Amino acid sequence: MGSATRTPPFGVYTPVVAFFNDDESINYNAITQHVSRLLQAGVKGLVVHGSNGEATHLLSDERAQVIRHIRGLVSRFNSDAVIIAGCSANSVLKTVRHIQAACDAGADFALVLPPSYWSAAMNKQVIKAFYLGVASKSPLPVLIYNFPGVTSDIDVDSDLILE
Repeated sequence: MGSATRTPPFGVYTPVVAFFNDDESINYNAITQHVSRLLQAGVKGLVVHGSNGEATHLLSDERAQVIRHIRGLVSRFNSDAVIIAGCSANSVLKTVRHIQAACDAGADFALVLPPSYWSAAMNKQVIKAFYLGVASKSPLPVLIYNFPGVTSDIDVDSDLILE
């Protein structure tokens, strides 16, 4: 498959928070209000299920439902904003499945952290192989997400990215 090389448009990208009701169901009304304000303000893109998006608390189908809901809002507001979806997991297979679901739901790009469950086993070769494996099977362009604070201090440095 392999994702096409594409760069997100220049502009402001805002993280989208997933809101919940008291019973832990998704609060779509709150998401609608939040995203509507962002789109009306003219953001160029929305980052859904990033480190601020509570994706770790969502079931797989809920992750897709939130993306689909936000895609509908982008269309409703006739916005050209792109959707970057966090699709991180600790294996190539699971990451690609998250990416496929995000693609099917309307995402434009996939944002992927390096695997970190076995952080002591992570080295540059393993991380490079992970990203190459994901990119070769991804239906969306993959954006490398470097955030050592949430990946047990794994740092994807610029030299590795350039490889």
